[in-house]
Amino acid sequence: MSKTKELIEIINTYPEHKLIFMYPEEGSEHPYTMGYPTEIIVDEYWIDDERVWLKYDNEGEMSDHYGELIFDDLYPDVKIINDEQDKVVDKKTQEFIDSQDWQKCICVYIHY
Repeated sequence: MSKTKELIEIINTYPEHKLIFMYPEEGSEHPYTMGYPTEIIVDEYWIDDERVWLKYDNEGEMSDHYGELIFDDLYPDVKIINDEQDKVVDKKTQEFIDSQDWQKCICVYIHY
């Protein structure tokens, strides 16, 4: 199935979802360039100070990123985490992720 047909079907199936586009951040001498959809997913997104996170597509990376920050906040003098601390960090990380303002979306990845 072509990406155009796939996108039309997904939009018709999820009309209440926001349509967002993800593309590589590469410099260009021109204000616009042509790209093509390579992947289309239905997900949820949230934007922090640094990037756009997709709840399911970025789940592992997001858990690692915020888990490290939460570990550093909870245990600033600890270098190696033990099993009990790991459970606490995992729980706090999941609570943090779940508490964000997630927006339902259709995410279209664009590549040049």
